[in-house]
Amino acid sequence: NERSYLLVRAFGAMGLETSQLALLTVEAVQKGEIFLHDRAIHIPDNFRTELLSYAESMGIERGEIFLSGRGTPLHRSNVSCEMKTLYRAAGFPESDRYPRQLRLLHANTRKNIVAALEPLVDVLQDMLLDADSIEEEIS
Repeated sequence: NERSYLLVRAFGAMGLETSQLALLTVEAVQKGEIFLHDRAIHIPDNFRTELLSYAESMGIERGEIFLSGRGTPLHRSNVSCEMKTLYRAAGFPESDRYPRQLRLLHANTRKNIVAALEPLVDVLQDMLLDADSIEEEIS
């Protein structure tokens, strides 16, 4: 279902914890970022579009996007149950059927990307320093 898909994206693409789902409000999604521990977390544009479309289809005009069938905020036990059902259907091992597994995937992917970019940053920094020294020689 669409809510399960969006939950997977929230955990996997943004690295959110279950307790942080409440930060995904219509207002925050419209602005394109949520604030967590005094830092802004960007909501990717395609995910924003999907969240706003989902909210509209569910009749949610403001406030939290992830609600139960009764219109109350999703409790972590509801999220965990929904994710376990999804993981079971996808054939995940029992030990990996928790939302935190997606958050860990996000963290590890991000760490690997940053590690891959570090050598490129070093090369760019060297190039900039070389350009500065050449410019000084010309002046």
